[in-house]
Amino acid sequence: MSESQNLALTFGVDDSALTLIKSLLPGVNFKHHALDIQSVLDLDVKTEPNLVLFGSAKSKVSIVEMVLSMRTQYATVPIYYATSDRGNFNQKELIKNGFTDAFLLPFDQELVRNLVPAGVGDYKSVFLLDIQPDTRLDFDTYLMLPINRKFIRFSSAGFPLEAARSKRLLDHQVSSLQIATADVKKFHDFTVSQLKNISEGEGVSATARRERMHGAIRSLLTGFVTNTIEMTDCTQIVQSYIMESGAPTSSIYEKLLRLGSGGGDSYTHASNVATIAALLAMSIEPASVDAIALAGLLHDVGLADISIEIQSKPESERTPEEHSLYERHAHQSMALVKSRPTPIPETALQFIDQHHERFDGTGYPNKLKGSDILVGSQLLAIADEFDYLTNVAFGKARRSPKQAMDMILSSPGYDPKILTSVSTLV
Repeated sequence: MSESQNLALTFGVDDSALTLIKSLLPGVNFKHHALDIQSVLDLDVKTEPNLVLFGSAKSKVSIVEMVLSMRTQYATVPIYYATSDRGNFNQKELIKNGFTDAFLLPFDQELVRNLVPAGVGDYKSVFLLDIQPDTRLDFDTYLMLPINRKFIRFSSAGFPLEAARSKRLLDHQVSSLQIATADVKKFHDFTVSQLKNISEGEGVSATARRERMHGAIRSLLTGFVTNTIEMTDCTQIVQSYIMESGAPTSSIYEKLLRLGSGGGDSYTHASNVATIAALLAMSIEPASVDAIALAGLLHDVGLADISIEIQSKPESERTPEEHSLYERHAHQSMALVKSRPTPIPETALQFIDQHHERFDGTGYPNKLKGSDILVGSQLLAIADEFDYLTNVAFGKARRSPKQAMDMILSSPGYDPKILTSVSTLV
């Protein structure tokens, strides 16, 4: 790949955000510029960058004017906005004013990681259930080997994915395959043709539904932490996506398998936790289903107030002070949600505040134990841990839903009575 293909121009990106971006895009050559119109006008247009990043530094000239000037220099280059300052962040307005996308860090770090194709960025996760067995495919499929940091071809373009091989994956509780990003359109065309053939539901594949949910939840959470969206919008998301996922069309365990692994980003995690917690609550705590789903969606918004440096460090490398600061995020999430003008059920606030407490007293932030922890809080904690354990990421052992649930069911961190109820569901 040539230098121009690895080049990123930055203008006024704050230090915390820039440090994280550099760690996420190690193969990129960054060239930094002051956030002023002269820096934009003086660019060498003969060397076209792969991407351009603007930040939140103060400038005498409107950032919108600078983006418009940049567009005259590089008409086809994606221009992004990235910041760790949520104070004046408004994703919709930034995109409307010319940015390709706008990222609030560290929430959007997985999206930033895929700006430049490199390894995992070259592939996209799709649901296995969207690929009808024994049907000819126009694209290759791949299986991700997270420990080995590799993708191996599972089926080849021009041939069907045999039913026996598909069943073998499902028997091993693997619910997703990967396709090359260049084949995304082929995949969508394939799923549309399949849905037309079987006339299923609303004519939207499971992968497309996941993408739609991801986009809605991303818009909601970034809007929520920047105070540009109301609590009623959160409730609407819960009803439109989360509760729809919990509709009684199959067993809870089948639903857990179907969640798959769409990536370890904040928005996939929020939707998965909300969905899993709601599924468990329908049988164990039915009176609190809506509150638990809402709490699942918002349980980590307080991470917006924890520094990027602390969040980016492995837990084993954090100092005692950094551990203490990180462990405040559950309470900060609750406080942030409570500060919004539209009221939220008190139980939902408690679920958020307690979702890292543990039955044996080893949790945080308040070291609660036993019956002092609400049932809904424990269901939220189980959902949070289950999604973490089953998330597929490079360098991390792949755990099947059964392996993850077995670990949870043997944990002293949850009420044995609740675990017994969960075990009957899965």
